[in-house]
Amino acid sequence: MKRHSLIFHVPLAITFLYGLSHPANAEEDPLAVITASSNFDNSVPAILNYAQQEQGKPSSGSVQVAPKTQKRVQASDKKSSLDTKYSQQQGWLTQKDATIRQLQMQLADKNAQEETFSQKEEELTTQIKALQTQLGAQKLQNTELADVQKQSALLEAQLKEKGTQLETLTQKLNDNQQQHSTQVSTLQEQLNQESLAVKAKEAELAKITSDFSQFKDEAAKKSAVVDLKLVPQQQAYSIGVSLGNDVLQELNTREAQGVKVDRDAALLGISDVFKGTLALDESTRNKSLAAASQALYENLSKAESQSIKEGKLYQQKFAKQKGVEFKEGVYSKIDYAGQEAIEPEDTVVIVMKETLTDGTVITDMDAAGKVWSQPLSAYPPIFSGPLKRLGNHGSITVVVPPDLAYGSKGLPPKIPPGATMTYSIRVVDVIKKTK
Repeated sequence: MKRHSLIFHVPLAITFLYGLSHPANAEEDPLAVITASSNFDNSVPAILNYAQQEQGKPSSGSVQVAPKTQKRVQASDKKSSLDTKYSQQQGWLTQKDATIRQLQMQLADKNAQEETFSQKEEELTTQIKALQTQLGAQKLQNTELADVQKQSALLEAQLKEKGTQLETLTQKLNDNQQQHSTQVSTLQEQLNQESLAVKAKEAELAKITSDFSQFKDEAAKKSAVVDLKLVPQQQAYSIGVSLGNDVLQELNTREAQGVKVDRDAALLGISDVFKGTLALDESTRNKSLAAASQALYENLSKAESQSIKEGKLYQQKFAKQKGVEFKEGVYSKIDYAGQEAIEPEDTVVIVMKETLTDGTVITDMDAAGKVWSQPLSAYPPIFSGPLKRLGNHGSITVVVPPDLAYGSKGLPPKIPPGATMTYSIRVVDVIKKTK
């Protein structure tokens, strides 16, 4: 508002100053008056030009030097001229006063408008700030809304994934239920078959029990007849015991070799042989024996391969120990040396502990309180060589590979086929040969 007041005040001051030398009509634009007055000659009174313009005539006068012989103007004429100028000046001042008031009113209107504009500008500024605040809040809401939308999309994706997992689990459950039903049916069928087998076994057991009872009755009758005080009866009984031991040893051997033998059925077969009433024909018996032999062969082959593999690993590990020697095809390590050299004809008394590579004890003479005695030359080479290096009262460990021990057959039921054997030998005493 001060900016506009300055612009309007300056023209008014200039107009007032220049108006004294250029009277103008009240309706004339003050700026036009100023422009016109600027063309007057400053060496000539302005009133002269003004008087010419008031009469509507163009100013034709020019600046001239007055002659020295010019006559004096009379006083009356001078007074009349001054009055006229005064009247004209008074009219011009009135017009100027009106013009000034008009300009002041216009200035007031301009100031009022400027104040209104300033007030509106302030209001607009306030509104803009409020709108900017609202815009910021809206942007924040939009950001929050975008975050919510992202979270919503994420939750939607998770929900979809959970739905897929649920469908998969439902399908798996259905499959499991179906599989369970199938398994239940299979198990039920197996149970029915087992039940039938059990009934068959029960019937067989009943028959065996009956046969055994009959056998016991017959044995009791025969025992009453058999007099074990007589030498022939003692011999016959001893043969029976030997045969029984052989049969029992054979059954134990087959079980150790992986072929399970039903002892009740075997006993029934022996009983039927003695009675002369066989329950199976020869063809069926031969097929059964062939199947048993095939199963036995397969089991022995697997057991031998496993034993050979484990034995080689054990030999390799043992060979890495300090003081181990490899002679006569065996590994040996002196645990502690003897005091006297042993000659081939000396009798060597020893105790021996025989074990498998896994530590299973087969025989332990020391624990059984037994010793072995024979000339050094009579021992197998796998033992005579280590004993000769050992000396009297010494102790040695000998590891023997399967081809120098029990070979592919082993020694059922304790020693499997292809087994590597370990022997801990202690010399109890050496009896020198007398010369």
